[in-house]
Formats: sequence, structure tokens, C-alpha cells
Amino acid sequence: MSFYNVQETYQKLNETVSHDLFHQKLNLRIYQSPSLAAFDITLGLQQFLSHKPQIGICKNGSSLIENLTPQWLRTQTGIQAKQPNHSWYEFIESLNPETCFVIWASENEVTGEIIVQEKQALEIHQMLAKKRIFSIQICHEENFNLTHLTPYSVIVSRTQLFMAHSSVAVFGEKFKAPTLIGYLQNLNELDAMLSENFFKKNADVKDIETRFSDKRIFYYQQFANIPSRINDRIVLYFPDIAGSALQEFLNLPASLCFTASQIPFWILDLWKNWWKEAESEKLIRGLVVISTQAFRDDVQLVEKIENAVAQIRQSSVWSV
Repeated sequence: MSFYNVQETYQKLNETVSHDLFHQKLNLRIYQSPSLAAFDITLGLQQFLSHKPQIGICKNGSSLIENLTPQWLRTQTGIQAKQPNHSWYEFIESLNPETCFVIWASENEVTGEIIVQEKQALEIHQMLAKKRIFSIQICHEENFNLTHLTPYSVIVSRTQLFMAHSSVAVFGEKFKAPTLIGYLQNLNELDAMLSENFFKKNADVKDIETRFSDKRIFYYQQFANIPSRINDRIVLYFPDIAGSALQEFLNLPASLCFTASQIPFWILDLWKNWWKEAESEKLIRGLVVISTQAFRDDVQLVEKIENAVAQIRQSSVWSV
């Protein structure tokens, strides 16, 4: 690929994705990962709108925002953070008029819990648009909703939990900031990563959950009111079993299963900055997230999980 026409090649690739995924002409970009997307979009906006030096963040639910924070601190960017005890209305009304953008997530990237419902997400985009502040929403691919797109909206698809995937960012008509690194990606590899099933619908997790005999093993049973969640994963929690032990026993690959207990504690310690429940190390260690694809691949997986749990518990009991 010639270096001199790489920007044009990248633009044509974006146009192809717009047609193939959404069947309409949209202002969008594709990236090899959501981390690259968030970095390129936020830095591009800050440089393009340098007269608006303030930014707003809501870290709840996404490590992407946490990963960008050190750069903002190094450049002495004015950060306005939404506090847990403040409503979105209070937060947006308190923003400095020189705010460039607000970046936030609508789901928890690990558990799939929907923390900002669709109606509220639209209200956030609309309130920020009235103040001429760009609203950057990080969402799961399944919850990519173009009806939320206002002139000042940016919607970034979060890669799925179980395997690497490209990311799509769609922009409202007021977004004019040029890309800084988009065309510097490996475009051949990026083209190969794109799938026609990028926004495929998943099986209903409730149908799978009804097949378990013990309903207490579900992570969401800890909540007084079970929250809405996305339909690509089953989230289990065991107070007495490390998640990695169950994954190893079942021989589930990383492309189908995620366990936090495999991650070093110094990384998990940072999770509490964007996920309140991560303050409990016991909860994190006992968490097991399994893709619904695993249950489609193995119709006996529910029984295997229950048998594995029983055997692990039995082997951990000592008698003297």
C-alpha cells in the first residue's frame, strides 16, 4: 500500500464499513481497538478545539477512561469528574463553559451491566449538545444505538470481553476534528478484522440461566433489584472458589471465558477507580464470566459447570 494515498485508502475503508454495517452514509472511523479509538478521538478534539481546555469524565464502567487519565494529568488538562452522588443533570449543569467533551460509558465492561439506560443516554447526549459539548459514549457493540446520535455525539463501540475486535466510532455532524493516527494503523489487518456479524444478536441470557439448578451462583443475585444487562455473557460468582480454578477445570479458553483471578493484584487494585464493586477483592476473585457462545458450542456446559463446582468444593474440604 502506497504511503502517499494511505489517508484516502483509510477513508474509503470507513465508507465501506458505513455501507456494510449501517446501510447508509455516516461519518465514522474504524480502529483496531477501542483504546486506539478513545485516544485518537479525545486527543484530536483537544487539539482541534484547543480554545476549550476543560474536559468532563465519568469513569464508571470503563477502564478506557482510566487508561487515558494519566495523559490528561501529564498535560495538566482541566478534568471535571462526575461524582457518584451527583445526578447527570447536576454534573452537566456544573460543567465549565470551556468544556470540550464529556466521555462516559453506558455499560460495565466486565459484567455487562447496563449502567445508563437508553432513555437516559439520549438525554445525556441532548443536554450536552445544548451546551455545545461533545458527548463521547463508550458502549458495547450490541447496544450501539444510532438514534442517540445528536450533532455533538460520538458513539464508540467497546470491543467484546472475550476476544480482540475492531472498534467503530460514529460521529455527529458537528464533529470536524481530523484523525491523528487512524490512517497509521495496519489497514490490511484492520480490513481483515471486520466481520459482517459485528453487531450480531446474542442468545437471551435468561434462557440459559433457567437451566441452572442453583440460582444463587449468578452475580446479579446479589442485587436487590436485578439490573438490565447485555446478552453476550453469563456472570457467575463463587465466594469460596477462585474463578480461574473453575475455568481451568472446565478447560475453557480465553475466547469464551474471563476470570479476574488470573490478573495480578496490582492491576485489580486500580479497577476500583472505575468499578465500585471491585473494592471487594473476594468478589473479584470469585467472578467467572462465560460467553453465551460457549453454551451454544456445548449443550451440556451447564451440567459440567455444576459438577465442576461440586468437585472443586469437595476437593477443598479437609478432614482430620
